[in-house]
Amino acid sequence: MFLTTDGIIESLNIDGNQLGSKVLIEIIKNIDTKDSSISSIKNQITRFTSEHFEDDISLVMISASN
Repeated sequence: MFLTTDGIIESLNIDGNQLGSKVLIEIIKNIDTKDSSISSIKNQITRFTSEHFEDDISLVMISASN
């Protein structure tokens, strides 16, 4: 499970387009499940935004195992 603030979803690329929840979901879906790390997701978001954030960003990953 992932929890995020609006700072990630509202992040803009150099063309002024928002990342949006659909793109964030696709990023999360497409990460390697063996490497479901916050840093992998953050790297992709950072590439989208060209390392420029207008707002604070928070992303929390919660996982459970038996």
